[in-house]
Amino acid sequence: MRAPLTITREEFKQAANALLTKNRNTSELEALVFDGWVWHDHPSWPNLGYMLRSTFAFEGASGSQMELEDFSEDVIDASMVDEAEATTNTQHGVVHVEQHVVWSASFQVPALYFRVLDHNGSPLPIERVVKSSLFRAARCAVDWTSIHVTSTAVTPSLNSIEAGETVPFPLLSQGDHPVLGTPFWYMHPCQTSTAMKELLNEIIGDEWVPFRPDVGLVRWLETWFMMLSSVVNMRGM
Repeated sequence: MRAPLTITREEFKQAANALLTKNRNTSELEALVFDGWVWHDHPSWPNLGYMLRSTFAFEGASGSQMELEDFSEDVIDASMVDEAEATTNTQHGVVHVEQHVVWSASFQVPALYFRVLDHNGSPLPIERVVKSSLFRAARCAVDWTSIHVTSTAVTPSLNSIEAGETVPFPLLSQGDHPVLGTPFWYMHPCQTSTAMKELLNEIIGDEWVPFRPDVGLVRWLETWFMMLSSVVNMRGM
């Protein structure tokens, strides 16, 4: 049986809590990705919960930090991480990042919502956010002339669209948080199912069993994080 390309709100909650429980005693490598995440229930509507994490990023440091290649232990060394962090901390300003993983009722998939604040607690302009270490622009080899940045969205430029080019940068929009109702930036989930299809077929194939951790809902959510980590630096600070 093939894994579904979408999940329900209840399945998202089950997967998130199971993943958080699993990663309390996980390997040091996976802890770099899942460190700091908690489940946050809405005080009045428990079914409107979401995953939450507070972390940090560095301005002007996009792609300069140690990157995790699909969580592979073969490409990471603790001493290298420490050295990279020490170098980056001395060269770039630190900004606060609040990340939420929220279930999208419209697309039936998780979506990453985030906001980035400077040292005064003021929102960082999006043109500075996209060039921070939160995104892997260097790894994606982004040509910034192919990106159109406004105060409310990050989209491919008109020239890129007309040329039929694929821009290796996520579609970002600003809108109200589905649970909190306050302004957040978010990675638009319109292409999530398409991107997940190839990964799920490769990782789970025909072995989908919802409540088996290796090929079920937990693995589905881990795969979503893997997909996200191709453009977003998901390593906790």
